[in-house]
Amino acid sequence: MSLLIVNLGGCFSGKGGEAILLKPGLISREALFEYPCSVWEDGGIVIFGAMDVKRNRFLLVSEIDSQGVWMPAKKIGFTGQNEMEAIFSPDRKRLYFSADNQKNRGKPHDLFYVERIGDGWGEPVKFPDEINSSSTEYYASSSANGNLYFTREGKGIFRSVYLNGAYQQAEKIEELSTYSFASHPFISPDESFIIFDARGKNSLGSADLFISFQKRGVFSEPVNLGDRISSRDWDAMASLSEDGRTLYFVRENSAGRDVFQAAFNSRWYRASGLW
Repeated sequence: MSLLIVNLGGCFSGKGGEAILLKPGLISREALFEYPCSVWEDGGIVIFGAMDVKRNRFLLVSEIDSQGVWMPAKKIGFTGQNEMEAIFSPDRKRLYFSADNQKNRGKPHDLFYVERIGDGWGEPVKFPDEINSSSTEYYASSSANGNLYFTREGKGIFRSVYLNGAYQQAEKIEELSTYSFASHPFISPDESFIIFDARGKNSLGSADLFISFQKRGVFSEPVNLGDRISSRDWDAMASLSEDGRTLYFVRENSAGRDVFQAAFNSRWYRASGLW
């Protein structure tokens, strides 16, 4: 299938939060299975992941040129291994991603990050043992203060607090554990809410997107993002634009997987009265 992106700054043309396929025009890749995108509008960069027919996983990047034109996507890699699920930090100075762990064949993924340095990237840094474990970790996002949220496969969504320049031992977010297959957390910069995918109460498909609000360290009962976003298919791997007004996610069904976008405002769901 294909990832299709045009005019990444304010490109949404739907209304009422309805999900639409990212528009055709700039980036199109056939015979690929897409992973989520992360967009840096001000820096003119979009990064997304893909898997080819040989099950090779890699990252692709498109950048805007001096004439304001988005260039065709090209491969970008940091570890020399399979890489996927790249998500920018809120300030866009750091890129989180997961990669194969060559030293331990039984564990396919660890979490890494790279720093944005000028127009390039620094060396990949593997997160410490407080985050990476003997399990499989993937899909990391962070708040503005550096707290890291990620998936530990088969165990749920975890958080590592960043304190005095060091990551603390990651702890499971128990409030979300009653939702089956809860994974792929995207935390808002101020940590006021988290978006994740799961199979939960009144789910529409094999996975739906949910939002949960945090108050004094406790997350509220999750709210389904609704049938204009969640569908009968597998809807997952959410991220937000820099201004928080556009939601990006992937949808998978028998035809393959594509990346979608929708208008978003957390206040629409906070008004549910659950928090």
